[in-house]
Amino acid sequence: MVLAIVMAFDWTTISLESAVKKSDIIVIGTLRNVSEETHDGIDYGTGEITVDEVLRGKARPGEKLVLKWQNESNVMCPRVEHEDDSNKQLIWLLTITRDQNVAADNPGRVAVLEKKQRVIELIRELL
Repeated sequence: MVLAIVMAFDWTTISLESAVKKSDIIVIGTLRNVSEETHDGIDYGTGEITVDEVLRGKARPGEKLVLKWQNESNVMCPRVEHEDDSNKQLIWLLTITRDQNVAADNPGRVAVLEKKQRVIELIRELL
């Protein structure tokens, strides 16, 4: 008999303030072309953020940023998932990965457009 072990943990969402402070790039954009696959017990996800507006960092409108994420296959929560974020214009508070792609590894790194003014205020506070 084989039993699947499913692990679950509470997810701690980082605050908008913390996400702004710790982001390399902050853009408004739309995630498209989301795909996920599993290899050796790890679920890998990838997608493409088309940049509409740059709030901070080195990116350009029209640029396509490769977003990557991963989770252990046997962990139900917390998980980084972006499929529900696809095809929506959102604020992305991103870090640059070692392979020069971008990551949004916490739910607090994706925000609705209604938070744009607050994000801009937080960016100004850092200057």
